[in-house]
Amino acid sequence: MQERDATLLFKSGELTGAVVKRRGDQAGWTVMLQTIHHETDELVVKHTKKTRIFRTSDAALRWCQKVGFDEVTVYV
Repeated sequence: MQERDATLLFKSGELTGAVVKRRGDQAGWTVMLQTIHHETDELVVKHTKKTRIFRTSDAALRWCQKVGFDEVTVYV
């Protein structure tokens, strides 16, 4: 899911949660977005469609806050 789509879906009430998760290769953090249909989509970069990787958990949490999430689950 791209950032723009995530923002629009959050505003329309389609997103129910966000999970910030450390990558297995220790190369950063990813954001998983949960929909009301119990599906999980990974945040991706707009042009390449590859997983968006944040260098720190703080950066990933700031992005979630910017979208509008008040609560985020974090897995280390």
